Amino acid sequence: MGYIASTLLVSALTASGPIVINGKSDVIISGLRITNPKGSCIEIKNGASNVVIENSEIGPCGGTGKGINIENSSDIKISNNYIHDAAREGVRSNNSHDIAVDSNRIEEVKSGYAMWGTRIGNLSFTNNYVKNVHRATSNGGNMVMIAFVHGGGIRVNDNVCINIPGQSNAEDLVNVYHSNGTPDDPIQVKRNKFHGGGPSLSSGGIILGDQNGSYQVAEDNIMVNPGQYGLQIGGGHHNVFRNNKVYSDDQRSFTNVGVIIWRYGPQRGGGGTQPGKCHSNTVEFNEITWWRGPNYKKQGNNPWLEPYYNPSFGDDKIKPNCGDITGWNTNKFDKRDSQPANLDASIWNPAWNNI
Repeated sequence: MGYIASTLLVSALTASGPIVINGKSDVIISGLRITNPKGSCIEIKNGASNVVIENSEIGPCGGTGKGINIENSSDIKISNNYIHDAAREGVRSNNSHDIAVDSNRIEEVKSGYAMWGTRIGNLSFTNNYVKNVHRATSNGGNMVMIAFVHGGGIRVNDNVCINIPGQSNAEDLVNVYHSNGTPDDPIQVKRNKFHGGGPSLSSGGIILGDQNGSYQVAEDNIMVNPGQYGLQIGGGHHNVFRNNKVYSDDQRSFTNVGVIIWRYGPQRGGGGTQPGKCHSNTVEFNEITWWRGPNYKKQGNNPWLEPYYNPSFGDDKIKPNCGDITGWNTNKFDKRDSQPANLDASIWNPAWNNI
């Protein structure tokens, strides 16, 4: 992995105010320390293309500003930067495509990357290190938010995200909302490592299928204490959780359940998943060690909550939910013989905390 150190070229950077790239092409930003107390540090908009942002420090970005805000543009490469202390997202793109965010260090932001609104696809967030995300009034608190994104080439792979209790306010670490990959090229969330989530009672690790999403795959991820839940399918079809490891100890009051399969109905807004439209989902070969928090109702004398929730109806109280789940019997729910997640090196390498 190519994470960048937080001491990125400090003595070599040239100070700069905010930068706006308006409709221009073939632009390179490199070796700058960019700040803006009143807004976004870098704005890319109106058909800008072939832009490279590299080897720079971006932040603080105040007001309602983002680190890098991309609107209606394409072919943007963001790599080896230190992006920090942005009032909103570290990186946000809207109605844009062919965006590659790779090998950056992103700290103290609303979300690491918010992917919004494309039907062309090709948005990627890879090999990044994200520390301490913060939910705002209605959204945020994500390593990555994928919303209204359609098409192939959507990648959230090989990242590390750390949220320190008391210093962060995480929601879903990866939220795939109202989005669709393709049968041949599903949305990928692979080989990420997450440590820390919550304290929101709706927070958690990875949610797929929300608002009738489809063709999404999350596999080979590691999650330690990710929040209220670990893995969730919220609706849709042809969504897959495979070979993920999820661990939660019993020290957080907000922890609830390791895996949730529950169709969110149309009354939640955004269209939801209609009854009968949640099907053909797979949850297989996952390892779930889940100890519930002290505020949740005990089941007998056991200090754990059943790690799986799948009612017969959606949250609109209408049957059915999501039907049979392919691969269910291949999962390992280790709740009686396991110890609370203790950051053993086989689960979590402490070196990942400070890459």
